[in-house]
Order: sequence, then structure tokens, then C-alpha cells
Amino acid sequence: MALLRRADVRLITLTGPGGVGKTRLALQVAAEALDTFVDGAYFVALAPISDPDLVIATIAQTLEQAIALALEVAAEAPPPAPPPPAPQPTAAAATYPAGLTAREVEVLRLIAQGLTDAQVAEQLVISTHTVHAHLRAIYGKLGVTSRAAATRFALDHHLV
Repeated sequence: MALLRRADVRLITLTGPGGVGKTRLALQVAAEALDTFVDGAYFVALAPISDPDLVIATIAQTLEQAIALALEVAAEAPPPAPPPPAPQPTAAAATYPAGLTAREVEVLRLIAQGLTDAQVAEQLVISTHTVHAHLRAIYGKLGVTSRAAATRFALDHHLV
């Protein structure tokens, strides 16, 4: 947050491998920054962009949409309340079978319920690329190669 409050900082880019929590961090910071900036904070999802030439156009399009929405909201009613903060980890972290992390268990539970990768991504506010990274990690830890086998593991270990 301190970096966002600096007068010379107008844009922050988060980079890193899939599955490390870049999207979750960006959304959490944006939620916390809403009160800091009169004009709000905006998230531009660049994960689906594979052509570097589209990055600036995507940012511009997102900002144009944000401006249009802000003008509509200002004309009609007060702005909506900021989204609730992401859940904070508890003091006593739970342990899961096969060395799964809490996030991997979240993904596994949704997969075991029959959700597609896109539905899991939407529910957890992550990219499908991140879902795939989690699934690779889950399959490796469980020693399985299919959703069916992962689902069986989840059922056998009472994760769903």
C-alpha cells in the first residue's frame, strides 16, 4: 500500500508464474485502496492476453469502461461499497492430506463437484492458467493423472 500512496506511482504491474496469487493480491490491494483514491482503483486482467501488442489497448479499454461506468454512477447514485476483503488465514493453519495447500484443496473440492476449469477460475477469482497450475500440483502430489482419480481421492479423504 505504501507504494500506491507515492505521488510518482500511477501504475503497478504484478508478474510471476501462474498460481502464486497475483490476481488475489491485486484484488485485495484494490479493495484496500478504494478509500485512498478519489477516482477509485482499477484492475486490468492481462492473464488472457498473449500478444504483447494488445496490452496497452486492453488497459485503455478497461479504463474507458471504468470512466463510463463512473459517469453513469455519479449521475444516478452514490458509488457502490468496496468488495469485502479476502479471508485472512487463521492462526492455526489446517493440514491436508498428501501435502496439499489450502488453495489446492479449494480447487480440488470444486473440481470434485464437477466444475469446469473456467468455473473454478471464476469462483476463486483466478485465471484458468492458475487453475491449470494448481491441477498440475494436485495431480503430482496425489500421484494421479485424471480428474476422476483426484475426485476419488477427495471423496476418500472427506475433502468434499
